[in-house]
Amino acid sequence: MVDELTTALHGTVRIGAAEVPLRASVGMAAGRHGQHDPDSLLHAADMAMYAIKEARRELASSDLP
Repeated sequence: MVDELTTALHGTVRIGAAEVPLRASVGMAAGRHGQHDPDSLLHAADMAMYAIKEARRELASSDLP
């Protein structure tokens, strides 16, 4: 599901004369009823998203000559 969402949000949009790339990073977290509140789940998903963004940056940097 995450891959499909990321793919759907990947593309470009024209703003004036410029083509602007659209990208998405998705973080996912799972919890159990009664053990996790919405705020802690949102925080965990947010941290997962930032970890993915950082991994992508490191991968892109390693491709540079």
